[in-house]
Amino acid sequence: MNIIKRLSLFLLTILFAFTSFCQSNNYEPTHRYSVNDLKADFQFLRITIEKTHPNLYLYTSKAEFKSFFDSLYNSMTMSLTELEFYNLITLLNSKIRDGHTMFLPSQEEMNYSNQKDKFFPFYVMISGDKLYVNMNCSPDTSINRRCRITEDKWYKYICYN
Repeated sequence: MNIIKRLSLFLLTILFAFTSFCQSNNYEPTHRYSVNDLKADFQFLRITIEKTHPNLYLYTSKAEFKSFFDSLYNSMTMSLTELEFYNLITLLNSKIRDGHTMFLPSQEEMNYSNQKDKFFPFYVMISGDKLYVNMNCSPDTSINRRCRITEDKWYKYICYN
């Protein structure tokens, strides 16, 4: 139970860290944060991970982690948007290699992305050398699971019942 509490505390801390990016209701995705602010947030994240992650060095040695953290820290030489900073820190996932640890952008960024960005509307699966729809997240209900996605002049779907 202690590990679950510690992991929950860790994830909550990460979520709160990202909500501190945006204090107003007028989210501006192009806002750039200063190098000093980014480095301070990164140091907070680093300390939090090192203190609370229950098995941080299971797949990556402490020395390799230190080197990677230092490399990321030193790579922050210019201002970044929230999304650029998020893309940088998610590189830590390749070292942590724990499916229960995740980094999320702020709620404002997620809301903005959900409203403004375009997403590929399917979960897909590959069988042999063919691509199939595994789950349809689009409003088009004629495209169902097991529809094959083929490339022609335009993408088209061949559905099998």
